[in-house]
Amino acid sequence: MNLDKVKKVLNEMLNKETVDGRKRNIVFWYDENAEFVEEIDELQFENAKVIKLTENNSFAIKYELEKVDTGSHYLIYSSSPKPVPRENWLLDILKYSQEFSTDKTTVIMRDLGVRDASLRDVFKKYIKFFNNKERYRKFVSYNIEKYTEDKVDIAVLSVLCRLQVPDLGSVVKVVLVEEAEGEKNKYLEAIERFGDPNAFWRLMKEVYGYNLEERSLEKLLLKPGRSIFQPANQKL
Repeated sequence: MNLDKVKKVLNEMLNKETVDGRKRNIVFWYDENAEFVEEIDELQFENAKVIKLTENNSFAIKYELEKVDTGSHYLIYSSSPKPVPRENWLLDILKYSQEFSTDKTTVIMRDLGVRDASLRDVFKKYIKFFNNKERYRKFVSYNIEKYTEDKVDIAVLSVLCRLQVPDLGSVVKVVLVEEAEGEKNKYLEAIERFGDPNAFWRLMKEVYGYNLEERSLEKLLLKPGRSIFQPANQKL
């Protein structure tokens, strides 16, 4: 995930002209769902320091900002929800500081150039998928021009099935071949862990006409009518 836009906004907040006689800028970022807890270490600023707020270091941070270093700009990051005022040891500092907020879904969609707000829930369900840099890079490499729900689902499935290009027919083939050859189906397991099995079976119904209530790869393979190996015409 490209954090350049997040860093740009934070840089602007940290380096903007101070007012009311203040000497520095302090920005609080309460990442209540801990979506950026792994990426925060990648954010470095030339003119500001980053401090991670935890359950046990509020007093230490307060002492640092008010006694030890009263001139530096600071980004204070917390992977927890913003505490209620009566439980917030840093409330007095927060009152004269700025707050930043974003979420990973928004960052991903901006990075990919997705402007269709109706796709927000589609990308949100794949946050765990996009948290892996290698999967993210592979998804980006598909160069999808116009995003739709089906295109996102198929692209995710294709990445998890280690395909060079996004193609539903190829997804089905590798999943079924893996099922026939081994005790464990690593592709199906990847879909269950990082993808959306519901999306897989929805596409089986819409594209291949699999209408059985039971989600069975064996029955999918033996389904009468259109061959499961017939090209699905679902390339992106």
